[in-house]
Amino acid sequence: MLSDNGRKLLRILWSCNQHHIARIDYLELLRMSQRDLETIMTALAELQESGIIEWIERPGQLG
Repeated sequence: MLSDNGRKLLRILWSCNQHHIARIDYLELLRMSQRDLETIMTALAELQESGIIEWIERPGQLG
């Protein structure tokens, strides 16, 4: 079961994917989720460990 932060981040990523946003940066995630960077990174790690998402980390970008 995902945490509240993980679920919120998953909804944001899903919504961005539906609008064909290929890449989203950390600042955009900070703005959309209204969470701090540490919380976002923890939620992303949770989603990746669950096998729900996978990403290639680049400086300043998720993609």
